[in-house]
Amino acid sequence: MSWRAVTEDDVYASMNDTEAATLRTVLLKSGQSDPLTTAITRAVGKVRDAIRSHADNTLSPTATHVPEGLVETVVALTLHAIGLRMSRALPITEDRKDAWKAARMDLRDIAAGKLSVEQYGAAEDASAPTPSPRITSRDRHFTRDTQDGI
Repeated sequence: MSWRAVTEDDVYASMNDTEAATLRTVLLKSGQSDPLTTAITRAVGKVRDAIRSHADNTLSPTATHVPEGLVETVVALTLHAIGLRMSRALPITEDRKDAWKAARMDLRDIAAGKLSVEQYGAAEDASAPTPSPRITSRDRHFTRDTQDGI
């Protein structure tokens, strides 16, 4: 897996044809700046903030890139934001609401270090580092005086 930018095509691919056509029509008619691009940028920022907030994670220097495995998270956040803004064109269904909640939980877990993400610059087959157990014991000081029964 690699890091890449999330595109409008990623968002449209997660919708059915009717929803995609309706949303494109609404976006073209509005005469304002493209709200889809803005929503994608904000969602990417949220994902990158969650990754950045854990000290063991390494971010891509390109501000628009996220790990391939988190593209669906960005799409879920984007669709929820667009649904809030344009509820007639893209209603928020229960499935979308559940995807949004799952995306928010993933971001929380990434920030807490409970969910590992692909590190930028890692080898293609490199997996996330797994913590090894740390076993420590107390120092024991044996002397003749503390030995009983020997």
